[in-house]
Amino acid sequence: SGHRGQLFVMKGAPLPRVRVHRFGTVLARGLLLLCAWLAPSAYSADVTVPLTIDARHLGSAVAVALRMGKDRRTTLAENDCNSVEITDPTVHTDRGPLEVELLLLVTTAIEVMGECRGPAPWHGQMIVELSPRTDPSGLAVVFTPVRAELLRSDGMEGLLSQPVRMLAEKLILPELGKARVDLAEPLRAIDALLVELQKPGAEAPPPLVKRCHVQSLAVLPDGLRATLSFTLAPQPVAAGPEPVPRPETPAEWARIEDELDGF
Repeated sequence: SGHRGQLFVMKGAPLPRVRVHRFGTVLARGLLLLCAWLAPSAYSADVTVPLTIDARHLGSAVAVALRMGKDRRTTLAENDCNSVEITDPTVHTDRGPLEVELLLLVTTAIEVMGECRGPAPWHGQMIVELSPRTDPSGLAVVFTPVRAELLRSDGMEGLLSQPVRMLAEKLILPELGKARVDLAEPLRAIDALLVELQKPGAEAPPPLVKRCHVQSLAVLPDGLRATLSFTLAPQPVAAGPEPVPRPETPAEWARIEDELDGF
């Protein structure tokens, strides 16, 4: 048997590798309180922690996958005459599915006597629905493009030439399939913290039955909800004085929080 704890929702994750404001402090201290509540226990404890990855962070993952610079622009080219310029990726989670909106300038042409000849570049936008899932390790969120729609710059569907659609989908969809939100570092930091807090004896079983991982995903209006899960091993219940924190404990806490803040 076991018991299950629900902690808190964290929002507002920023760009990759930019310090997450209060992320590490809130999560680490929340887990400390949780472990104090759970241990010691004669039962294994299945714990789930909801984490909301907001649209801004998801948009950053898309920008990285498309190899965009600080100006949020990139050009994907099939050859010198056929290319797609992409600007301003925007992620929406408030429309039901997870969607990415891209502004496009699509150039399709053929080479004739050393020159590119074709129609005027096509201006419009592409809306791609992405299906999120966890990777096999359970430490990252990856995405699969499942639907794409092209609209003219006035927002209407209009008539699209087949070369425009084919080129846009051929160049963009595989790159969006490389988008990834990597949670490995903060999840491993949580594991290390939990092991330290449990402090198993020489003959005790490992304190974690299951390490921290992404258990499930759900698209909500305020972002992508990733439910983190870990299982604490049963620990013997023994009466006695509370353990005195080691002198190096505050420094260890600061290191863990810095790792989480770097996510």
